[in-house]
Amino acid sequence: MVARSGAGARPIPYASLNAENLAGAIAFSLRPAAADSARDIALKMQHESGVAAAVRSFHRHLPLNRMRCSLIPNQPATWTYKRSKNCIGLSKVAVQLLIDNGRINAKELRGNAINPIHIENRRWDPVTGILSATTSTGSAMLKSTGEMLYNPYKEYTSSRSPKPPISRSGSALSTTTTSSSSRSLTALSEASRRPSELMHTDTPINDGPNKHALSTAGSMVGASLKGFGKFTGAYFKGAVVDIPYAAAEGFRQVPRLYGEEPKQYGTVRDWKSGATMGGKNFVDGMTDGFKGFFYQPIKGAREEGALGAVKGFAKGTIGLATKVPSGKYNIFE
Repeated sequence: MVARSGAGARPIPYASLNAENLAGAIAFSLRPAAADSARDIALKMQHESGVAAAVRSFHRHLPLNRMRCSLIPNQPATWTYKRSKNCIGLSKVAVQLLIDNGRINAKELRGNAINPIHIENRRWDPVTGILSATTSTGSAMLKSTGEMLYNPYKEYTSSRSPKPPISRSGSALSTTTTSSSSRSLTALSEASRRPSELMHTDTPINDGPNKHALSTAGSMVGASLKGFGKFTGAYFKGAVVDIPYAAAEGFRQVPRLYGEEPKQYGTVRDWKSGATMGGKNFVDGMTDGFKGFFYQPIKGAREEGALGAVKGFAKGTIGLATKVPSGKYNIFE
């Protein structure tokens, strides 16, 4: 923009920068015409409101139709509610009113993602991709193994720690009366027992500690099983999803090593986009792999002769060995 207005020289690429063109650019900027152009730009900038223009541009590009509540337009849509094919945006107030009146089910609400950002790991080659996915899976399994051992200990220490007394409503008089009534009922029940029963109940049985021990043991077993469930989930997720997907992406990126740009299929957001991407990669991997195996030597021979044919044969062989497995792994994954 500065060069077009005449206030400065044209930008010089860093690769071609030297003392001569740098001196020429400085000399151009010292000319009276360049100073006049810079003065004109300054006068224009004085009459412009850059902040206001930036704010107007920001609001002009906002997706207001997806940000407004469908029922209360002056409020932002925090939730989305979808029934059949219709999806409406709802604010917090609208959702609360609808739930209180039994119009919608809270379980069918979803967060309103205006412009979600999906961050995915790019795999540069199959070796580092598989190692990275294996390391991530191993760390998740190690963490869940620690939970299998540590969570039962937490449950045990929690059960052994004294618990605060439970406050009950009522006066001391009612507590005393209740205790006296309980003692009277206990004495009456014992007096009404038959002598034969008393012979078998000399040692009272207290079930309180036994019940507490059983409850603690059950909590410890449950905590251990929860950690085991995370362990198996991390294992199957890594073995079935993460590692095969990393291998497929790594094989797909290998052509970058010899200057070929792999096809981009977008970001996987759900099972539909994942299935679409897997199908496209399977078809393209099979066709490009076999086609490149025959086409790359011919292309290299046309450009560089015999040496080019050898290079093309190497590229085609690498492409066949990487694109076909990439398509196979993606379709199965």
